[in-house]
Amino acid sequence: MWIYPTDVIPYYHCGMDLWAGSPGYGYDAVNDEPHISVVYEDWTRTGSFLYTSEVVEEGYIIMEYNERLVINSNHLGAYGYSSKTIHSMNDNGQGLIGIIGIFAGNDPDNESCTPPASNITCNKTAMFKITDNWGQSWYGDHSAFDFYYIPDEVFDNILSAIHSI
Repeated sequence: MWIYPTDVIPYYHCGMDLWAGSPGYGYDAVNDEPHISVVYEDWTRTGSFLYTSEVVEEGYIIMEYNERLVINSNHLGAYGYSSKTIHSMNDNGQGLIGIIGIFAGNDPDNESCTPPASNITCNKTAMFKITDNWGQSWYGDHSAFDFYYIPDEVFDNILSAIHSI
């Protein structure tokens, strides 16, 4: 499901070039509180930004007046080789954001892979971050720009197993 920013962010303005909004929803039963959040791609500022609800009152969603950069495009390889960000949240405040992409230093157009990508992986891979506090903070492998990812050895193992079936 994708959602327009003007339907979510009351302070939206033309300087925000938000596209491909991926919503997440969770319900905190302990505090009787719904949590709504949306990750948008910003094509002007180049990155993925998270917007979260502050409170839901009588059916109206009040969004926080801030945004969090959750995927910095400077951590990704050549433009156009990474997917749009997807986002999911459960009722315990655990969630993820993810893309299929390449790390900074990888440039398939020029057939080059230099650090930092060459120290992580030069392949296109699943990259994701997780949260356990409704998106207030995100974490992953610190040595890979706080992304978890599927290492080359795992892909190699999967591919070798497929050929033996």
